[in-house]
Amino acid sequence: MPTRLKEHEIRPTDLFNTYLDLAKQDIKIFFTDTLSEAVACPACDSKGDLAFEKLGFCYLECHQCLSLWVSPRPTFDAFVAFYSDSISSRYWAEVFYPAVESVRREKLWRPKAELIRDIVSGLPVSFNNVIDIGGGSGTFAEEFRVVSDLPVVVIEPSPESAAACRRRGIPVIESFLEDVEPNQLPQGHSIFTSFELFEHVHDPHHWLKSIADLMQSEDVIVVTTLSGLGLDIRTLWAQSSAVTPPRFT
Repeated sequence: MPTRLKEHEIRPTDLFNTYLDLAKQDIKIFFTDTLSEAVACPACDSKGDLAFEKLGFCYLECHQCLSLWVSPRPTFDAFVAFYSDSISSRYWAEVFYPAVESVRREKLWRPKAELIRDIVSGLPVSFNNVIDIGGGSGTFAEEFRVVSDLPVVVIEPSPESAAACRRRGIPVIESFLEDVEPNQLPQGHSIFTSFELFEHVHDPHHWLKSIADLMQSEDVIVVTTLSGLGLDIRTLWAQSSAVTPPRFT
C-alpha cells in the first residue's frame, strides 16, 4: 500500500507559520541591498516572463518548459551567509524538524532508504558508500543503515544540522557541495543522493558540475526535487506555502 501523507503531519501550521515569519526577518537581514543578477531559465536557458513577486523576489516562468525560478538572484555569498547564520535556519534545525522528524522518518525517509537500497542492489556496480548531499540532521542516513551495510557520509552546510549528525555518529562534511574537494570523500564507488534540495540551489548548472567533478566512472546520482508544475503552486502562485523565499529559487 502507498504511504498516505497529509501536509499538516509534516508541516504543522503553527510551527510552519513561525518559520515563515522568521524567514521574512532573515530576508531583510541577508538580502536587502545585496547585489543581484539576471538569471535565465535553469533548464533551457530561455528568458522567461514575470509570473509573480513574493517578499521582494521576482519569480519568472519559462513558456518553453514551464520552469519557475527567481531572477534577478542575489549572490552565492548572500545565500551562504543565510544558510549558515540565519534565525529561520536555526529554527528549522532545532525546533521545526525535531517536532516532525518521527512522521517524516516513517513516511518520507524510510521509503527513500528502501528505494536507494533497491537501486544499489539492481545495478552491476560494487558500491562502497552513499554520499547524501544536503542530508540535514541525518535521518535518511540512519534509515539507510537499517536496510543496508553501506556507510553513509552526509554533506551538510548548516552548523546545527551537521552537529546533529555528529551526535548520531554519522560522518558529516560541514560544507556546501560546491566547496567539497574529492579528497574529502571516502574511497571507492559512491551512489550520491540528494532529496528535495535541487530547487534550493543557487546555480543548478554549477551545482551539477560540482557533483560531476566529484564522481568517478560508474558512480550514480539519485535526485528528487519539488516541481513548479504542482497544482497547488500553479493555482496559488505567490500564495502557495511551498514557495518560501529565499529557499524556493
